[in-house]
Amino acid sequence: MATDFSGATWTASELLADVYRQCRMPESGTQDYPAATVLSMATQAIHNWAGSIVGQARDGRCLATLSRSSSDARDPNGNEFELPPMALGDTLDSVSWVDSRGTEWPLELIPQAMEHIFYSATDTGQPTSYSFRDGTIRCYPKPDGRGTLLIKYMRRHGVLVVGSDSTTITSVASASSTDTNITVAAVPSSVVAGAWVDVIGKYYPYRTKMHGLRVVSAGAGVVRVSTALASFAAASTADDTLVLYGKTPVVSLPLELREPLARRISSRILAELGDTVLSDGYDRMAAEGGQRALDMFAPRAKSDRQKLVNRYSLARAPGRRRVWIGEP
Repeated sequence: MATDFSGATWTASELLADVYRQCRMPESGTQDYPAATVLSMATQAIHNWAGSIVGQARDGRCLATLSRSSSDARDPNGNEFELPPMALGDTLDSVSWVDSRGTEWPLELIPQAMEHIFYSATDTGQPTSYSFRDGTIRCYPKPDGRGTLLIKYMRRHGVLVVGSDSTTITSVASASSTDTNITVAAVPSSVVAGAWVDVIGKYYPYRTKMHGLRVVSAGAGVVRVSTALASFAAASTADDTLVLYGKTPVVSLPLELREPLARRISSRILAELGDTVLSDGYDRMAAEGGQRALDMFAPRAKSDRQKLVNRYSLARAPGRRRVWIGEP
């Protein structure tokens, strides 16, 4: 499951075209500024600048969701589940247990000093609480296998790529009750057993359909992941993109940041080339565009003014005649 910052975004290839056009460069780039170099600059700009703008949306930000089945436990006892590596700092919003009927039960966070009260190597059932432990979430009591752990968090932006570490999905099929075989055009060399992958829509609006899928095996044009086929049933995966977890062929930011981001990158390139006048102009326009986007993302501030109402007035009382009845 996944929820992005924006349901509609744009691709890394489109960002490259925007930057090359603003810098008056060929569409294929130059020797000093090939696609990989510009995308590296773009990733830095997203992490250092654009990400801060989206983060200031506070309650208006969107959260990613990641499910962990009982079979995904990372310890022999079956209590611990790995945290999403792409979780951004201390932005874990909630941890819940989804039972077999689909009902979501929020879990209560307990301090590590109280673990000994809740932990038991033998007790099993539906978890009611959790704690953090060395990059994992420890559930209490131990899950009995009927349900999944649901983690909601703000996800950091992946490294932008074009072509590398990604491939096109041609079909999916069940491998077992818990695994799915994903047939791809070609298995990237980075997609190996133990790695994680994402599934991103290949066409506009480029939604992230699945993320954090653990690879069981890969080879001969097939990637086997530890997720049941039913998880893919909500949307067609034909022609979607399979990409290494932490990489992305799309810019996972709202469309309002497309122009400011391109100008921010162009400003840096032009400054390196010595065109300080145009560089300063792009930098100023990027700042102004970023501020406009922030004004749109941030929730409106609520006023502390209160409307004064005369509770004794008959002017708007329902069912009452608007007449003076002689009361003092």
